[in-house]
Amino acid sequence: MVSAAARATGAGAPPCAYFFCVPTEERAEVPYQHLVVALAEGLQALGIPCYANVDYWPLDPARTRFLLTHDPAIAAADCALVIVSDDWFITGNAMPEIVGRHRGCTVALDREDGSRLRSLDPAFRAFDYVLRTHYNRDTRYGSNFVPWAYGLTDRILASTAPTVASRRWELLANWRHSSNPHSLRLDVERTLLPAFAAFMPIDGAREAVDTPPDDPQQQLWWRETGRRHWPGYYERLTGAAACACFGGYFVTRWPAAKESLASRVLKRALTRTHRRTHLISQWDSWRLWESFAAGCATVHVDLARYGCVLPIMPVNWEQYIGIDLDRPGDAIARLHDEPEIVARVGAAGRAWARDTYGPTATAQRLLDLVGIPAWR
Repeated sequence: MVSAAARATGAGAPPCAYFFCVPTEERAEVPYQHLVVALAEGLQALGIPCYANVDYWPLDPARTRFLLTHDPAIAAADCALVIVSDDWFITGNAMPEIVGRHRGCTVALDREDGSRLRSLDPAFRAFDYVLRTHYNRDTRYGSNFVPWAYGLTDRILASTAPTVASRRWELLANWRHSSNPHSLRLDVERTLLPAFAAFMPIDGAREAVDTPPDDPQQQLWWRETGRRHWPGYYERLTGAAACACFGGYFVTRWPAAKESLASRVLKRALTRTHRRTHLISQWDSWRLWESFAAGCATVHVDLARYGCVLPIMPVNWEQYIGIDLDRPGDAIARLHDEPEIVARVGAAGRAWARDTYGPTATAQRLLDLVGIPAWR
């Protein structure tokens, strides 16, 4: 009999991927391993079998099917591609032994917030690639770092699928966290939103996300995302004309090592003194991609101007509305003169994000990077 491992790696069989994930079954607090879900969904759609050290991401409320399954007959060494979740390191796990000696390709996922990134440790140079969200120009990274994005998952696509004939003429601007606000959000609340309100009403109400939904599937997603999934939020999002997706901190260009004490002191000083720069860290978010997927006119800073880097950049005023905070009046004036641009940008941004950052497109981008062909 041919073993499962032999079938996964034998002649005529597709290359396979192996994920190191944090166990979530039977845990009260669940880490949402978003980048894992997006890649596993896309890789499987492209015909790449995916395995893991544990069962992860239940597909039904009864928890009988999982996106990633653990097969004792298949080890990481049997797979062409090994991917390690960022939560693996955030929760204190040691570097998997296979990293640095695998004959295939090893990839670390990194969506960690803040400045003192674990992925800056020299041990991460053993990975072939580190996929870094929040990628920031004029910032020191390792030579194996690659710009990445939160992107979209099947759950987000399903939750934002409904379309409405007429959207509410309002800007949704309800940050998920009210404590420890980002310096960019503080600046936007102080300077941009009052000016924006003269053009479009602001909806700043927050959902009571700590109470689980009644529907079993919605409740499953609510739990597995660490309470980030809430049906009422998606209903508001898909019905709003625009969404404010600002997030992050103003940082200085010097020093390039943003984890250094000097950089962190300067970052705190900028927040305390309400000073802004033209470089923003921690700027990517689930909300950014949820807004794109929902067809809102996605409003953020002008990404290129503020040093934000994606694998494929959206075009300002075509697929999103990027604000230059030094001249917010220019954007408000244009919106006054061309109010129809809101609906046009929302529709174009939705199509762009779904085509460019859906699970299949994201997984294909990784396969192209590592030189593994799709198998569909």
